[in-house]
Amino acid sequence: MESSIERCVQRYLHFLRTIGRHSTQKTYGNHLRVWMRWLDDAGLETEEGTKITRTSQMHDANSFEVVAAFYAYLKVRRKADGGLLHNNAIRSFQHAIRALWRFCNDQKMWAPAPAPLTFNAAAPVPMVAHVENHRERATVEQVGAMLDACDRLPSARECALAYAVLQVLLIAGIRRNELIHLEVSDYNRESRTLYVRVAKGGTPRTQRLDAETCAALDRWLAVRGEYICGRWKQLPNRGWQHIPDADAPDYMFVNSQKRHLADAGITSLFKRLRIVAGFRENVTITPHVLRHLQGTRIYQVKGVRAAQKFLGHKSERTTWRYIAPTSDQEMDEVLTQVQLRPKHQPATLQVTMAQAREGKHLNAAAPRTRLDLRKQPT
Repeated sequence: MESSIERCVQRYLHFLRTIGRHSTQKTYGNHLRVWMRWLDDAGLETEEGTKITRTSQMHDANSFEVVAAFYAYLKVRRKADGGLLHNNAIRSFQHAIRALWRFCNDQKMWAPAPAPLTFNAAAPVPMVAHVENHRERATVEQVGAMLDACDRLPSARECALAYAVLQVLLIAGIRRNELIHLEVSDYNRESRTLYVRVAKGGTPRTQRLDAETCAALDRWLAVRGEYICGRWKQLPNRGWQHIPDADAPDYMFVNSQKRHLADAGITSLFKRLRIVAGFRENVTITPHVLRHLQGTRIYQVKGVRAAQKFLGHKSERTTWRYIAPTSDQEMDEVLTQVQLRPKHQPATLQVTMAQAREGKHLNAAAPRTRLDLRKQPT
């Protein structure tokens, strides 16, 4: 049995929500909606002359011609700021469509036969080449300035919220989406742990906290105020309404009685902190930049295994991408710390740097007698 393209997309996004892939569901949902709008406007037709839209069957859009036309559209598509899409953004669109087709194939939603498209680099429409992004870096001094800026925010509630958010991001090392889905019950004061239930990859994990972060969370929960658990729903002719629901999440970070701190709220909070801290406009410090900074610092202290556990990565290769390259000054300090010297240094090794440069140390030791190990004639 096969459904329309729009119905297949709905079933696939519902499947992602069911298995807990919330971030993937959000990103792929946006990409697939762009794809369906493009199908409606592109005016493409099947071999029988039928126009291909979102109401068409999935096998109508499963052709190399349609795929190539959509990828060509992505390469010239303009963003809101007028710029072209990055290669990695186009790859994300490609991953979304291929994942949808795999899901349809697994669910037997093709008619009359399984998907003829090959999902690999040898396909006639290959994946766009991946480009390594330039990662923004933050310094310890900049993060300290942002922490100090929390005390200069207008209200005590906003101060406590900003400081708790920064401390959780720095010490727990969680992502932005994981932060906004934290619930009050996820925080265990006695064991000093934080349970990350909505994690990337769908695998929850538990992160350790320090005393300072626990104190910041206690301070925030004391001024957090009442939050009415519920869900927002768009009602006909009435706009968006908050519907109380006892089973809805009791979010830890909230803006008001009915609104929790979402993605836009995190962006706005970090923007205010950067302004109060006096940063220039070209200084971009985001939750992910803090995650990179802490991952690098933990790697320098305890190695890549500790950094992998802190960042919640399944693969060590992913962790290496987060770690900032060590500077020459830091490398010199490391070499000084790991240098091993004899307890009583021989006189022949006590050479000053000036002597080493001039080469005077070469004649400091007595000449050695070489042994002739060649076989002597008898």
